[in-house]
Amino acid sequence: MKQIIRKILKEDKKEKYYQRVIDYIEKNNIWTPATIFEIFGLGEEDVEYFQGKALDRLNDLEGMSFDSNDYKSLSFGSYEFEFEIKKMVDFESFYYGVREIEIEVVVTSGIVDIEGETIDVMTAAKDKFHGWEVQLEMQDCVADIIRYLIPEIVPGKVGLDVSLTA
Repeated sequence: MKQIIRKILKEDKKEKYYQRVIDYIEKNNIWTPATIFEIFGLGEEDVEYFQGKALDRLNDLEGMSFDSNDYKSLSFGSYEFEFEIKKMVDFESFYYGVREIEIEVVVTSGIVDIEGETIDVMTAAKDKFHGWEVQLEMQDCVADIIRYLIPEIVPGKVGLDVSLTA
């Protein structure tokens, strides 16, 4: 009986510690894995815990719509757009030992300032000169929002691969 109680108390302390880690990451906007591991001394077991939590919460985002304007603390430059997460696929990359999350996103509306001109993001994403750059930057914005919403995603251990349709 004593062993069961000790195990429960140990797990409870670990949960509180993990919550402190998450709070610190959110408060200080730290996303580099080296910094997180260095500050908190996290090991592989800890990373697996965070991955599990992140995957549970990621599933809840599928089918939801988002507006970049709702995340003022994140910097998106001149991008203002709305998008919907259509599908998420989770798999482990055996070559790199990193869990990969493929996220299919549809941009529903928005604007971007290119060379002083305000342009519809969907038109800009299809432009033969700027389209590739606009798409890459919007993919980065979506990944930043997801990491903001789910700080348990440990960069370097969980990769977010965003495919974008405008």
